[in-house]
Amino acid sequence: VMTVLDIVPKLINIKLLVEVIKDRKRSRQIVFTTHNANFVVNGDAELIHILSIDEASQSTVIKSTTIENEDTRETLIGLEGGFEAFK
Repeated sequence: VMTVLDIVPKLINIKLLVEVIKDRKRSRQIVFTTHNANFVVNGDAELIHILSIDEASQSTVIKSTTIENEDTRETLIGLEGGFEAFK
């Protein structure tokens, strides 16, 4: 059984979209959300916000980072396609 999450990556040409992002970010700010590390890594994201939920307070925790930050690398590798994106 395929879900929407299985189908969407197959419908999007990720390489083309990454090239568009890299080109357009020179002249404008681009803000989007993704679970796919290919956009983050190959799109050369300059600032990444990792969101999680604090179970005790039920509030959103935001951790700002970059691709180069070794302390958050494992979280980024944990994204869809993360290991391949960092190769």
